[in-house]
Amino acid sequence: MLLDSPAVGLLDVRCASPVSGHGPAEWLRGPRLVLPQRGVFIWRQRQHSAVAHAGMALIPLALEEYTVAHPIEGGDWCLVLVLGDELADRLQARLRVHTWAPARACAVGFHSALAVRRLAAARGDELAVEEEALATAGSVLASLDEPEWRPASPLAKAQVARAQAAIAGTPQHRWTLRELGQDCGCSPFQLARNFRRLTGSSLHAYLTRLRLAIALGCLADGCDDLTHLALSLGFSSHSHFTARFRQHLGASPSQVRLDARSARARVLQSENSSGAGARAPPRPCPRPRGRSLSWS
Repeated sequence: MLLDSPAVGLLDVRCASPVSGHGPAEWLRGPRLVLPQRGVFIWRQRQHSAVAHAGMALIPLALEEYTVAHPIEGGDWCLVLVLGDELADRLQARLRVHTWAPARACAVGFHSALAVRRLAAARGDELAVEEEALATAGSVLASLDEPEWRPASPLAKAQVARAQAAIAGTPQHRWTLRELGQDCGCSPFQLARNFRRLTGSSLHAYLTRLRLAIALGCLADGCDDLTHLALSLGFSSHSHFTARFRQHLGASPSQVRLDARSARARVLQSENSSGAGARAPPRPCPRPRGRSLSWS
């Protein structure tokens, strides 16, 4: 546990599970915000499921069983905010979460995603971690909206979830509607219509947001080669990547990279002064993965 305070706690949860179906049931003790940072997993609680990946927040039900499956290789890494009473009340007021409501999976704004990455870097100073955790929780809660209830058949929900898992598993792939429709067992028209109806987003917008969320994490982790990063995530060029990045985040990738370097330098200085030792080296830019998926 990275932080344990009455206002908010912070857990760093890393799973190295191979490709697998749903495992044994587990429990949560209290209200939490699950913020995936890397990898893809499928969360199932009651009869509801969600495909979890970077750029979103998962809001599970407390004191209820849940299971997790991993449709692609690589496991996952999540930051989990354990909400104190005040934040739990804000969450309930924001999303009107009651004991009968399903677990929710919501996209978070990119400014919230930036706050999450700052939180991931704020190590070694308890006051700094607590302040960043509270700021992150507030930012994420402020970015969440009550999703419109959209009736759909179980088959349509399964097809949309499969499309989400396929895209999240290989975001660098040049997807087409025909290809996704074949993977999901429906026509391109049906998939595009149901995806927008159930998620409130087009497939292209979903893919772009996912690629940018992954890029944000890579830049925060020290990825230096912007051209390689752009191409490895499926953007056609460095300029295409920069334009989309600036459009959604209001800053260029190089500016975010510079901010991340400054944040890492401050953390390193704090750790050296406290005798915490050296940090791990920056992570390299991502490499494309295969497209095999397990769905169960």
